[in-house]
Amino acid sequence: MPLRSTEMELLLKLKAQRLDCEKTLPNLPPDIVVVPIPTIAKHVRIRGYDHMRLVAREFARVRKLTYSPCLYRATSTMQRGASRAVRREQAEVAFAARDVHSSARYLIVDDVSTTGATLEYATRVLLRAGAREVWVAVVATQPLEKSHGI
Repeated sequence: MPLRSTEMELLLKLKAQRLDCEKTLPNLPPDIVVVPIPTIAKHVRIRGYDHMRLVAREFARVRKLTYSPCLYRATSTMQRGASRAVRREQAEVAFAARDVHSSARYLIVDDVSTTGATLEYATRVLLRAGAREVWVAVVATQPLEKSHGI
C-alpha cells in the first residue's frame, strides 16, 4: 500500500532528522556536498519518488550544505535477500558518477547499511571521478542474519 503524501513527508523528515542528530554528524565542513545513494528505478516507479534523494536534499537544506545527485545507478540489481558475496559483486558495478569536482568533499547518505558494500563502492566511484574526500552517513544499520548461512 503506497504512503499518502503527508505520511511520506513525515517519514522523510524523520529520516533526515535522525541523520542530523548532533551526536552522529557533528561539525560538518561547510563545503561538503551531500550525495544520496540512488534508488533503483523499479523502486522509484513503485513509490513514485526516490526516498534517499528527498532525505539527502532535506538534510542538506537543514544543514545549509550543497546537495548534488552526482551518483547514479549503472545497473538495476536489487540487494534484498542477496548474500554478502552477491551484494559485493552487485555493488562493485552498481554506480557511476557525473559532475564530480576535484576540490570538493562529499558526504554519501544512505538509509540502511547491511554489509557496507554499497557505501564502499559508491565511495570508490566518487574518488575515481576525482572527489578530494568522501564521507558516509547512514540512517540505520541492519546486519545480515548469520542464521541464514550468509
